[in-house]
Amino acid sequence: LDASIPNDAWWSGSQSSKRGTNLGRKDLKEMLSYCSKNKRVKYLIVDEPDRFMRSIDEAMYFEVTFREQGVKIWYASDQDLNTDNMSAKLMKFMKYFVAEGSNEERQNKSISGQTTALKEGRYTFHPKPAYKKSMNRGIHVIDEIKGPILQKCLKDIAHGLVSPTEALKQINTTDFISGRTKPYKMDRFRKIITDPYYAGIVEIDRQVKFRNENGLHEPLITKNEHLLLVQVMHNKKKNQAGPRKNENPEYGMNNIAICKKCLDKSEGRFVGFDHTNGVSSKVYKRYRCR
Repeated sequence: LDASIPNDAWWSGSQSSKRGTNLGRKDLKEMLSYCSKNKRVKYLIVDEPDRFMRSIDEAMYFEVTFREQGVKIWYASDQDLNTDNMSAKLMKFMKYFVAEGSNEERQNKSISGQTTALKEGRYTFHPKPAYKKSMNRGIHVIDEIKGPILQKCLKDIAHGLVSPTEALKQINTTDFISGRTKPYKMDRFRKIITDPYYAGIVEIDRQVKFRNENGLHEPLITKNEHLLLVQVMHNKKKNQAGPRKNENPEYGMNNIAICKKCLDKSEGRFVGFDHTNGVSSKVYKRYRCR
């Protein structure tokens, strides 16, 4: 093409391009923004269709969107697709059709495999806290250090020996948090406490929705204790501090001063922040529009 590629105009193909995900892709937004600011750009060079997009509708949409910016999508590995005749359009459609179909097939196989594993009582995802992988795929075993710690914690809460808050404080002082950069907070700890996995139940409610009461892994608690834990956490209200009630003495104009450019937006208020220049350790206290 006798065209140079600037050093700041490269993007990797690491983001998912399956159907339904492309409109929000960060790399595509950055590309369009780059083309908008740099009117000399004439081509977006991609290797081949399935490395750029795995969706027929979205591929055609972005071809038009880039064309409106004066940019033509150029397929480096298949020169026949770069002409604008009907034959090229048909071949391009077929390439994207195959790419989307291949993606759907892999997705369906993955869902089928996950469902089969769950029916067998296996959990093929990342091990839960207090468990680790074993030689048998999907059958995790209790971690010899973290397992007993969490088991005692869950049983103590279920039988009313400690409150969830007391248990959280205790467990954050043990080896249960080894490997974590920060101790657990109540929102994450709540999910652990109420997780049916620790009662021998494998359950998924994502792309796959399935529940098997008879998981093959060794449980830490009984199913009755799990129900007690769910009830305890149901009765515990979520208490969050929220915004400071006494304001911030360092920034008295927080949420009072209004940004003139954002008068029609609820976010158009100034808030204080500590600003640095990235070189020295000096801190400048300034306001900015939220």
